[in-house]
Amino acid sequence: LSIIAVYSFATLRLFPIFQQIYMAIAGVKSAQSRIKLIYEDLKDKNYETTISSKNQKEIINKIEFKNLNFSYGERKFFLKDISFDIESGKIFGITGYSGSGKSTLVDIILGLLKIQSGFVKVDDNLINISEYENYQNNFSYVPQNIFIFEDTIKNNLTFSFNKKTIDQRSLDESIKISQLNDFILKQNDKIDTLIHDKGLSISGGQRQRMGIARAIYSKKKIIILDEATNSLDGNTEHNVLSGLKENLNNKIIIIVSHRKNTLKFCDKIAFMNDGKIEDIDDFESLFNSNENFKKIFYKDL
Repeated sequence: LSIIAVYSFATLRLFPIFQQIYMAIAGVKSAQSRIKLIYEDLKDKNYETTISSKNQKEIINKIEFKNLNFSYGERKFFLKDISFDIESGKIFGITGYSGSGKSTLVDIILGLLKIQSGFVKVDDNLINISEYENYQNNFSYVPQNIFIFEDTIKNNLTFSFNKKTIDQRSLDESIKISQLNDFILKQNDKIDTLIHDKGLSISGGQRQRMGIARAIYSKKKIIILDEATNSLDGNTEHNVLSGLKENLNNKIIIIVSHRKNTLKFCDKIAFMNDGKIEDIDDFESLFNSNENFKKIFYKDL
């Protein structure tokens, strides 16, 4: 009886582990068919995974979007008659009600979605809508949830595993602007400290700052922060955005946010409502002149 009791107790303790193993195996099996499809697609010799380097073009000063319309499938236009421009040395904000089209507009700016009508100018040169994908290499996108892989802080920021290819000056600048200095100095191995998979060993704010540092280090012309500072405390966010504004005056910064203090850093804000840009101006002007904008932020003042 004592032996049976011991084995029964051991089985109960091991049961959760067996359950995790079973779920992991089931997950692998369920993903096999999708992985096979992706693998077959990627190994196709006629499939181009990247834009040819000879077709990649640089954005110097300005992008202008005029009368853009976009719809999903056969439905009516989801974004209607969208017009705005973003300039070098400026911070451009995007805000509005949930479901107003902010994320769709960001996907269009990134070139991930193709517009149905309208036109785009880059540095005052009118370009074909289909050619806009040639400018995708100018963008660095920082989402709300940052992907962290299991490696050192340095490799997570630079995506470089060869020390000779790391630009130390740019790395130091990105760490300083993103307010990561104190976090790194507290680690036993400093910038060579190992970060666990998905960044589970660090806070959400630390992950977001690493994402911002990664974007700065990439040296792209346009940095898009999509709710990328909402896990930061007010003081840290203020320092990060101040650093961006002061040190990256040759860049275009686009910020998507619902936070008043974040949007106050923007030179211009596109306020979206029901698939349209209802108004564009700085925060104070929008608050004083637009009732819908005021309704969102009145409670924060």
